[in-house]
Amino acid sequence: TPVAHATMYTGLEPEGHGIRTYERPQLSCRTLFDEWIDAGKKVAIVAQLDSTFLHIFAGRNLDYFEAANAVEVQEKALELMATDEYDVISIHTFDYDNAAHAFGPESKQALNAVSLEAEGFHRLVEAAKPFADKHKFLFTYSPDHGQHPVMGGTGQHGSKMIEDMNVVHFFGTL
Repeated sequence: TPVAHATMYTGLEPEGHGIRTYERPQLSCRTLFDEWIDAGKKVAIVAQLDSTFLHIFAGRNLDYFEAANAVEVQEKALELMATDEYDVISIHTFDYDNAAHAFGPESKQALNAVSLEAEGFHRLVEAAKPFADKHKFLFTYSPDHGQHPVMGGTGQHGSKMIEDMNVVHFFGTL
């Protein structure tokens, strides 16, 4: 996950950003967060406790918020949106990833986590609508990897299997 997040938010291969294994050093290379900040944007990261985002993107001139679970992350993001103070709010949750690892990628627990994330995404889009007359919005739901089932019914990722590599992202504007 740190490798994927660093790649997604820098546009660099692991050799360029420096993270090649599950380690979470503070990135010293440029990231999307740096670009937004340099463009004068007010940026926030809202993430679950001990999130990779809170480690590898630390030390930047942006606001960091921690929450205990995905629902609390969504609630904090909604609260920040209501203030109309932020240009960028990046959210990181990992309830689906945890459930898929523990119970399998298509388990009841994992699919419930995906359902809650989809509902939360919808709530965020709906919460932005009152501000659409004065702001343009880009919403993205961007998983960092897929998962494949393994013996024992759990999930795994990190291979070059199609289930791990073919990841669907959702984008929308308002």
